[in-house]
Amino acid sequence: PRFNGWYIEGSWVLTGEKRRYNTGNSVFDAPPSNNPWQPGSGGYGTFELVARYSTVDLNFREGLPGTAQAADGVRGGEQTVASVGVNWYVNSNLRFMLDYLHVDVDRLSPNAATFNTPVGAQIGQTFDAIALRTQFGF
Repeated sequence: PRFNGWYIEGSWVLTGEKRRYNTGNSVFDAPPSNNPWQPGSGGYGTFELVARYSTVDLNFREGLPGTAQAADGVRGGEQTVASVGVNWYVNSNLRFMLDYLHVDVDRLSPNAATFNTPVGAQIGQTFDAIALRTQFGF
């Protein structure tokens, strides 16, 4: 089977700090916190707006709706996710990430026994989610 997917993402650091490219790891490092948050000191940390769009197709010879898949087929589905969020780098060790995600999954039922649906029925879903995460680096 052959599957494919791709994504694009971008960010904008609202407080002006710059992300540096780390050639050793081939990644962009987190922006430095030039003004770390400290109660009473006037420091507010670093704020960053982020956006991402991704899609993945996990189907291989999936067949048509209402029909059985081929014997060598895979009905893994197609998924797209669009997300926007804000990151707050409190200091160089602590980050909070708040994201809104819109997810769309398009998938046909591979068989009646596993999913208790007619073969080839649409079992995908669309939903929205809000995620709050914390990351601590040391």
